[in-house]
Order: sequence, then structure tokens, then C-alpha cells
Amino acid sequence: MKPYGSITSSSRALFLAHYFHKSAKALLKHPADRDTEIPCELLASDWAACVRRGWYFARFREQLSKGIIRFTFRKLDGELREAIGTRHWLLIPEDDTPQRRMDANFEQLKTIPFFDLQKQQWRSFNVLYFIGFVTIWTIDEVKKPVLRTSPTAQKKADKRK
Repeated sequence: MKPYGSITSSSRALFLAHYFHKSAKALLKHPADRDTEIPCELLASDWAACVRRGWYFARFREQLSKGIIRFTFRKLDGELREAIGTRHWLLIPEDDTPQRRMDANFEQLKTIPFFDLQKQQWRSFNVLYFIGFVTIWTIDEVKKPVLRTSPTAQKKADKRK
């Protein structure tokens, strides 16, 4: 059971679909208002395409919290950026681990913070500029007891074998 006030995947996806739809209509109506060029394939004006994109992005956020992801997005200067990042607390250095919960409300869903494993720093981007992702590795692929085994517990396990 989710705690009161938490955001579920379906509400996250539908919020993003609405955001994509509203932004696409506004940008297609007034193309001079945009700061950077957004590719036409990222602007889906029909509702079904926006819902698909919202679910795709919700799956991306979920995978990003579970492991290491390679993804592509367009920077504000128009340059394509391929990043390798995560939001899983075990994969982030202890000094850089966030002290508060991320994604506390819907407005924070419009930008996604991630820990860039190449630059070893926190970065973020707007969801409108997201292009695609590939999962490299997830924490589910590792047996959790092995991940948390201390050296003394490992020695005891080795003696039993």
C-alpha cells in the first residue's frame, strides 16, 4: 500500500502525458517562443502518443531508480547528450547521496535529477527533451544478501563450503 500523498506510476504517467500534450500544442502554436529547437518527433500533439510517451518516461524513471541506465536527451543549447546515470542510493557515493526524498510533488516531475556516473555529479534535464534509454544493469540482477555481505560473514560462508 502506498502512503497517503505518494505518486503512483499511473498518476505520474498521466500527468506527464498531459504535460507533453499541453506543451506540444503550445509550442506548435507559437514556435518562436521556444528557447531551443525541439525535434518534431518529440512533439506529439495527439493524446494517444502523449500517453505512450508518458508511460515510456515513467518506466525510465523506475529503471533509473533501480540501476544504471544509458539515455539520451537534448541539452538546452540544442546539443544531443548521451549520459550514463542512476538514482539508486547504493550506486551513488555516500557524500553525494540526497538527504531528502526526490519527486515529492507533480511539479518536480517536469525535470529529472540523476547522478551522472561519468562526471560523478548530479545533473538534470527537462522531460520534453528526453529521447530514449537502454537499461545497462539493475539491482534486481544481484542477489541482495550478496550485496550486503560483510567481510566476516563472507569468511564464515567460505568456511562452510
